[in-house]
Amino acid sequence: MAETEPKRGRPRKTPAGIPSQPEKQSSGSFFFHLVKEQESWALQLKDSKANACEPDYHRYTGVIRNALREFSLMHQKEQKYLRWDALYQDEVGITVHDPGPRLMELAVRSRLLLDETNHILQAENEEARVQLLLTSPKENWIIASPRILLSEQSPLQTAIHPISCEHVVLGNQVYHCEDLGPYWHEWSLLNADMKSSDLQAYLSLVLSKFPTITLAYEGYTIQNSQPIEASASLFFKEIDAYGYLHILPIIHLESYPPGFFEEQDIIKVVHIDETERRLTLSEVVYPRDPAEEFRAILATMGKETKSAVFEEERHFILEGDFAQKFLSLHMGELISKFSLFQASILSKYKVKFSKPTLKLSLGSGIDYFEGDASISVEQE
Repeated sequence: MAETEPKRGRPRKTPAGIPSQPEKQSSGSFFFHLVKEQESWALQLKDSKANACEPDYHRYTGVIRNALREFSLMHQKEQKYLRWDALYQDEVGITVHDPGPRLMELAVRSRLLLDETNHILQAENEEARVQLLLTSPKENWIIASPRILLSEQSPLQTAIHPISCEHVVLGNQVYHCEDLGPYWHEWSLLNADMKSSDLQAYLSLVLSKFPTITLAYEGYTIQNSQPIEASASLFFKEIDAYGYLHILPIIHLESYPPGFFEEQDIIKVVHIDETERRLTLSEVVYPRDPAEEFRAILATMGKETKSAVFEEERHFILEGDFAQKFLSLHMGELISKFSLFQASILSKYKVKFSKPTLKLSLGSGIDYFEGDASISVEQE
């Protein structure tokens, strides 16, 4: 049988940074299909005509067998829980809603994993690192976007998205990366633009949700620091029309807004030094639960507390007369144990809160130990 002579000439190149898109191949009688769900990616089994199928892993070998067996075991595990869409699954194909990194890795290695556009996704052997790039195209404005770092190439920054906590996709290439953490499905957070004044809170949120990614900010040095401790605080929300005082015990850290640590799952914080052009990253250690601390102080008021204090989801409501009595007896203790926010509303109870100011004047020369000191409260 005559052999066909191969075509001469240089093979066609793909532009740098833009992987080629191989069409679906009939290398098997089925494929793993990636399906976008509300918070993550699911896997479905379908045949080459996109019909639901259930191949028997015993009839295959190697990585395809391992991928099918893992899929089957995970599907059985999910079926132990009642799902509202169980009937719908029979029509669209057997579905694993939470594949996890192990099954996703096997599906990629089987060369039978299709993306949403029916292109085969190919595994890259090189480990990748995810980095958040910060740029400032104009004054007081920041743009954040993720990119992939490889050991021997320049950063790749076209459209990137994860399909598991350990896999990111660039074009039709799948890269393994360090575990992105339990919030990996909130990837859209990494593409943002904001005012410079919001950058500190934004980075604290990003690094708390994606603890393994790194930062790059042109002109700034980035360093890690020792863990810092947050403090307990009381936020005096309001005195309502009926005279009840509303109090929220919260976590406080200087330069962060009240409620920030309650609204978000924060484990890392960022301090920005504009003068030194430096970002300092630290883990944050929380104090004892402020609500428990405040509850313990309220308990010292005895039986009266039961009828004069109402609590709902860490929100304390104090009856007016009780609030005035409580504050007059325990304001000193509250100041020593909590940072106080919006304390000015307490003036209605004839309780005034202010920080004392220390003025210190030292001598010079041989008498530098001599001098004067004074403390003023409300300029008195």
